[in-house]
Amino acid sequence: MPFDPTYPLPLKLRQRIQHWENDIPKTQFQMYGPLNNYFYEKFPGKLIKPQALFRDEVDPANPGPGRLSIDSMGAVTTDETKLYPDFAICSYGPRVNGNFPPDVVHLIVEVGSLGADLNKNSAEDRRHITDQLKGYLRKVGPFTNRSVGGTRGVAILGLEMCVISWVHGQTGWYMRKDVNWSSIYGPRWDTTMEHVAQL
Repeated sequence: MPFDPTYPLPLKLRQRIQHWENDIPKTQFQMYGPLNNYFYEKFPGKLIKPQALFRDEVDPANPGPGRLSIDSMGAVTTDETKLYPDFAICSYGPRVNGNFPPDVVHLIVEVGSLGADLNKNSAEDRRHITDQLKGYLRKVGPFTNRSVGGTRGVAILGLEMCVISWVHGQTGWYMRKDVNWSSIYGPRWDTTMEHVAQL
């Protein structure tokens, strides 16, 4: 199937990503450049943050050890813990009364490697990358300085992807993970990206 067929991507970018069907990238590093350009094209009004830095958010009245700072998403943090998801897609606003409003995280993307043998994603590979992604989503939270609710995460292994989302149920916010992995060349990818584009 074509990659994101309804969006007018530059031809050479579409060809590069579509070529992965015939030459599956062995490592995530081969995917970073094309994915970065894709996100830039797909989300022109948003910030694309490769290797975005997430630290633990703390209560400024009781911060504990470590030096305090405020990150670009308005969260008061310490330097005790650092996490770097591959991509964070955020909305941002203009300066108001001398200050910029916090950036809001809408999508976190984590890309894994298949390795030289290109083995089909194992259950252990999938568990590892989705656990990483859940850790990033916990840092963002469902409603914090970094999020306005409903932040989504996408894990990518080879040509397959899995979506994890903060959703609101009867007992509050929780993370929901796709039961099945699906192709990046399919409707699950398209609808997820379109949802983020509309935020």
